Amino acid sequence: MIQVARSGKQNIAEGSAASSTWRETELKLTNVAKASLQELLIDYEDYQRVRNLEQWSVNSTKAMQTRKACKKHTDSAYFC
Repeated sequence: MIQVARSGKQNIAEGSAASSTWRETELKLTNVAKASLQELLIDYEDYQRVRNLEQWSVNSTKAMQTRKACKKHTDSAYFC
């Protein structure tokens, strides 16, 4: 799951860099990133299900609080 997350992030970054020269490359890399991150979501949901962990709905209080914290703390060291 870690590698998929890194790959998705890298494809977004590469697509962004390519946007100034090749629109087609930007779209391709963005679509690859979207597919990779969708796979990551499915893998993580499986991880939660196998371990009987709670799955939050998109608009649950916990999910909204988490999104708010992530917007406030953009340095990854905060989450370690």
